[in-house]
Amino acid sequence: MHKFIIAAIAATAVIAPTLASAGSFTSTGYIASVNPHANTLRIAGGDAYRLPADVDVSQFRPGDRVHVTWDSQNPKVVGVGGGNAIAGIEATGIQSAN
Repeated sequence: MHKFIIAAIAATAVIAPTLASAGSFTSTGYIASVNPHANTLRIAGGDAYRLPADVDVSQFRPGDRVHVTWDSQNPKVVGVGGGNAIAGIEATGIQSAN
């Protein structure tokens, strides 16, 4: 029984960090467009992201390579471009990938 408890604790220590980060995602790409007034941007060939109000997207320009972080796997369709649906994702952060 003692060995089982030690094995269970060890397994939890290995799995816990994975579960804690399971809800966070990162997309990397080149910015196609930025709208600082709406605090949104669109990744070339990909989705549109709305950043929190405390994130300043005006420093980013089309062509910049960025990492965008987000939590939800339930995006909203915000438009259709080139025959493909464009998902609108509530992002949690952005940073330069250059």
